Amino acid sequence: MLESEGKNDTKPNEVPEMVECNGNLEICEKTSDCYKTVNLPKQFEYPVCLKGYGRKEPVNPQFMTTSSEYGSIPPSIHTVPQCFYPKTLQFTKNLRNAGMYRNRSLNTALDKSYV
Repeated sequence: MLESEGKNDTKPNEVPEMVECNGNLEICEKTSDCYKTVNLPKQFEYPVCLKGYGRKEPVNPQFMTTSSEYGSIPPSIHTVPQCFYPKTLQFTKNLRNAGMYRNRSLNTALDKSYV
């Protein structure tokens, strides 16, 4: 008989967490409850908190595009990224300290005549 036989491998039903989103308490699932995640910020961990999707006023169908239809759908725990690796500002900091590159090479091009 295998060790795993007879044991219940399923998780007990967990109660979703209460999260404060824009001043309101909302019940929502975490992305890490469904997927293995790495270094997620709060907006990806709780995508219910992301606001600003969809339009309040109706749009003329003549000007409706596929991109606007896709953009009006709010993200869910299944559509947000599972890993997040932000860029460092190392290059920008070095550029700020050293200054922009200045091209001091010899200009051999002919000037345009505006006559």
